[in-house]
Amino acid sequence: MSFNFSHSSLEAKNPYPQSFCSPKTKTLLPKASVRPLRKDEFQSLNMDTKKALLFSSHVVPEALQESSQSKQQWGETNRKVDYVRTLLIDNYDSYTFNIYQELSVINKVPPVVVRNDEWTWDEAYYYLYEERAFDNIVISPGPGSPMCPADIGLCLQLLLKCRDIPILGVCLGHQALGFAHGAQIVHASQPVHGRLSEIEHDGSRLFLHIPSGRNSGFKVVRYHSLVIDEDTLPKELVPIAWTCSSNTLSF
Repeated sequence: MSFNFSHSSLEAKNPYPQSFCSPKTKTLLPKASVRPLRKDEFQSLNMDTKKALLFSSHVVPEALQESSQSKQQWGETNRKVDYVRTLLIDNYDSYTFNIYQELSVINKVPPVVVRNDEWTWDEAYYYLYEERAFDNIVISPGPGSPMCPADIGLCLQLLLKCRDIPILGVCLGHQALGFAHGAQIVHASQPVHGRLSEIEHDGSRLFLHIPSGRNSGFKVVRYHSLVIDEDTLPKELVPIAWTCSSNTLSF
């Protein structure tokens, strides 16, 4: 199951609110400038943000600083800025920052990373709906099960209440997406840790230029021991990609 990302129409000088801070530590959360950084500014960034900017193909041009700050409704498509702002929920998993790196390059600004127990729903609502600070949400992998509230924290509320915001769930996040909509989470026939599988997809735009089917030459690596029971999928969730076989391949 997957959801395409879409852009909100918020146009601002900075991708994130100036007052972004952790409610626990009161320190500023990661945010990114939309103009080229001076050397002294770069040196003041944390290591993860430095890496993201170094690996990014380019930074949003300085001219975009003059874009208007008018707030509009979700779904409008007249946004002119050239970046995507992601809220990345960390379920206490080291792979979160692999996702962080990829999002930093694709989005052209680093995502804001918040652990699953760091914000209350009221705080998340404020940044998502009052500040319009994010265009989408990504929920990371993590240990445990989506059926255990302590393992996914805020994620379940985001999935249930943010129906109008694009959400991508990865591993535990993917399972939580199914669980939140009524699907059952079951044990896989065998744990699949670091194994490869070929996939078959429906040819939708999300999979543009990605081969599909057996012997296509395209394989994905899998790390999971739980799966969503396909027979219990609600009508709201439409599967668009599957593994070709229960048999997996080694590296």
